[in-house]
Amino acid sequence: MPHNTWKHICSKSDNKLIWLGVETCSSCGIKGEYDGLGLTGIEGMGNFGRLTGLPPIGPHMPKMPHYSEHCPACNGRSIVEIHQWNRWVSCRSCNGTGSIITVTETRFIEIQKAAWKLFDEWRLGNANESKRKEIVETQRTRVYKKIFKRDHYAPKRSKRTLRYFAKMNRLMYESIDPGPPDESILPQETDVIHEVYKEETLGDLLKYLIAYILIAKAIYFLLTFWN
Repeated sequence: MPHNTWKHICSKSDNKLIWLGVETCSSCGIKGEYDGLGLTGIEGMGNFGRLTGLPPIGPHMPKMPHYSEHCPACNGRSIVEIHQWNRWVSCRSCNGTGSIITVTETRFIEIQKAAWKLFDEWRLGNANESKRKEIVETQRTRVYKKIFKRDHYAPKRSKRTLRYFAKMNRLMYESIDPGPPDESILPQETDVIHEVYKEETLGDLLKYLIAYILIAKAIYFLLTFWN
């Protein structure tokens, strides 16, 4: 669950930059700088597993090559804060993992296979006979993670829906910033509506006409049948 975080350089931790869930560090007693909402360490490890499919601890971790970078949409936080309403949402650009893969999918799967090989060898060296069979079966049926791809393009919407979205978008801007609007950045509902109407074609009118004719014929046949 996202919670408030503070960051500061701790003199008791070799002057490293650390993040805490409280304002005052329990080690050095210094107050940190507020750094917004963040996730717990357990949640961070869970996001690593969702991103790579790999366990977050083990001998493979120090040998993992560079394959990702912080998501630019959430700055690696996995969540996006909506300050106007004091709420947060899971980042949709990275699927809430905080990272995006920077290598090809083929390379990404190769990295997973190499990491799993190290992890499985470590497990086999510390497992009894029955556990070994279970590990071998897991290796045989393992499915590797693919790269998460967000569909940035929503399904085609009707013109009425587009006009509604344009209107609501403008109202949201006005509710967030009640002051004099900056016309250079404010979305103009009329501009969107005019563009939408320009796209209307004869085919749209024909669809309504055909529907009307079919309904009229259906009513005619029903009345004829009953008479």
